[in-house]
Amino acid sequence: MLTQRTRLRGRKPPGDLFAGLPSDHPLMKADPRRPLDPNLEIIASYIQPDDVIVDVGGGAGRISLPLALRCREVINVEPSIAMGAGFRANADQAGISNARLVEADWLTVDPPAGTVALVNHILATDGRPRTPVALCTGNAVRRTLRREPRGYRSALYHTRS
Repeated sequence: MLTQRTRLRGRKPPGDLFAGLPSDHPLMKADPRRPLDPNLEIIASYIQPDDVIVDVGGGAGRISLPLALRCREVINVEPSIAMGAGFRANADQAGISNARLVEADWLTVDPPAGTVALVNHILATDGRPRTPVALCTGNAVRRTLRREPRGYRSALYHTRS
């Protein structure tokens, strides 16, 4: 996958792309207890109380932290130190204790065990969910929920356990 990412996007720029953002920037700060927008409501409808969500590149937790209020645990695999700090700050400020951060590139980390994988901008170019399923292979992933940027057609993928 690293070869594919390099071919499609070029070499990864050095440093943390989010390091210069202020802590109150919308990418860094979001209230997990806010009312859910329609897309997040749909994702939340798939979450069960015993789920362990693996959020691949989950940033500051804008999507996964509201879901942490509805599941057993959220594991955010995030390579950006700045985004990771935002994730911890947002979780702490909201009193969320069932969220943990794995500060690493998802291509190099040992796959965390989970029942749901949230992924954004990391699927194979043909739209099939190879990447997140490979990330969590053998760890009982039940469903993979794919988020698309605004303006893109969204899709939910279901995998069998």
